[in-house]
Amino acid sequence: MYLNRGALYRLLGLSRAFITGLFGGWDAGLQSLFMFMAIDYLSGLVVAGVFKKSNADNARIIVLVTPALLFLKRLQEL
Repeated sequence: MYLNRGALYRLLGLSRAFITGLFGGWDAGLQSLFMFMAIDYLSGLVVAGVFKKSNADNARIIVLVTPALLFLKRLQEL
C-alpha cells in the first residue's frame, strides 16, 4: 500500500492528537518532556557526528549546557 506525503502527515497528526488527548491535552509538562527528549536525541547526534565517538566528558558538557541555555531563553520569554 502506497501513502503519499499528505496522507502520511494527516495520519501522524491524528495519531499525535489522539495520544496527547490520552494524556489530558498538551500542557507545559508534556511540552517540556518532549523538548528535553528532543534535546537528548539531538545532543547524541551531535556527539556522534562531531566527535566520531561517544566520549562521556564531551557528551556531558553538551547535555548540561544546551538545556540550561534553552531554559534561560524560555524564562526570558515569560
